[in-house]
Amino acid sequence: MDRDTIFKITVALILITILYTLVRFFYRQRVLKQLGTLLYSNDIENYRKRFDSKSVKFLLTPVERQLFTLDEGFLTTQEDLIRSTLNQLDNFRLNDQQKGIVHSKAFYFFTSLGEIESAKHYYALLLNNKSYPDKYNLKRAYNTYIEKGYEYLEETIKQAQSNPTNYAIIADMYHNKGDTDNHKKYTELFKKYMDSQ
Repeated sequence: MDRDTIFKITVALILITILYTLVRFFYRQRVLKQLGTLLYSNDIENYRKRFDSKSVKFLLTPVERQLFTLDEGFLTTQEDLIRSTLNQLDNFRLNDQQKGIVHSKAFYFFTSLGEIESAKHYYALLLNNKSYPDKYNLKRAYNTYIEKGYEYLEETIKQAQSNPTNYAIIADMYHNKGDTDNHKKYTELFKKYMDSQ
């Protein structure tokens, strides 16, 4: 073969590779959007069919598949699925953003179950994650639900003026403080807010 033919073949292979990469990228984005839509609209049966398809297994990385499985566990309240997925994700090398997502979900999951040691483990991981963006709310939740404190009470009351979802944590802070009247007051405010949504 002459140089000109080799050059044309090389250019053709490069173009085919670029085209394949672009098609795969756009198809992958479409699949991710489909899976997200099915899962978050609670269409679990169709989500499962799509998730278990060969094309999805080919397109998604093992980490992405585990992240979807973790979300499925939370949305369908399958405690065993959540625990097994968290255990599996411990074996993957996650980037800092993925660590933040997984560890924050794990922290709040174990906190809600009252499993303090596991919650403390994920709290420590989140504090050491330089790219985790929500350390204020993390520290506030830790103080309220793990330490049974109310250190953030005054700040949270101010924040509740623009974000009424804070009424729930304020009620819990007052419970920790032993203030039954304000605990009841903020519990009712939170219930009224949620009923209005």
